[in-house]
Amino acid sequence: MMSLRRMVLDLDLDAISPLGELLARFYRNNSSMELLQTLFTSDDVVVELVRVRRDSDFYTLEEIAGKRNGLLRKYGLMDFEILEADPGAGSYTAIIKHRTPPKIAPVLRELGGSVYLASPLGIRKGNVTLTLFIDGRKAPALTRLLSRQGIGHTVRSVSDAFGGSGKGSGLTASQLSLLRLANAMGYFDVPRKVTTDDVARIAGITAPAVSKAIRKAEKVLVERLLKESISL
Repeated sequence: MMSLRRMVLDLDLDAISPLGELLARFYRNNSSMELLQTLFTSDDVVVELVRVRRDSDFYTLEEIAGKRNGLLRKYGLMDFEILEADPGAGSYTAIIKHRTPPKIAPVLRELGGSVYLASPLGIRKGNVTLTLFIDGRKAPALTRLLSRQGIGHTVRSVSDAFGGSGKGSGLTASQLSLLRLANAMGYFDVPRKVTTDDVARIAGITAPAVSKAIRKAEKVLVERLLKESISL
């Protein structure tokens, strides 16, 4: 069974350019912005869960829909989805989609879906700290590829992704990434808030690919649950 590893890395801040410019645009136009989670990564796109707070001009979802194209241009986004609007707190919880930083894209492309970010970026003192899940067999290749791209980095820790049992989840990094995105968008809610087409649009892949990945992941989890229940 494939074993996922949890890695914590420090990278040079310029490795994630122009993400810093995107964040600066949010800070200029809003009172605050929090990166809550990184939901999905590929060599083309990064999808983040964010909370944005405004001191004034709190727009309704209908007004935001009317401003959609302008907002995409203003913030340099590929797409976004508002999950919750809270007028009392003056905040929006949203999913934003933007281009993968060009220095990182070749690394993810060569690793072929075997890695995804597990946390938002922590930025301080010229460095960015990130936590990721990676196929254990590809972990050595990741550091080699970062060096090849000229990305300064330090590996802070490497551990089993799911504790010390060594069993893992039976899921690939790409499946976990899609599950996290689908869950955040409300795909598993009752009633379901989004379709596979909606998840596919944000992830930048086809709806059949999303459906296949979710079915595979559900099968792994159900089989594991049934196996564990029999052994009780």
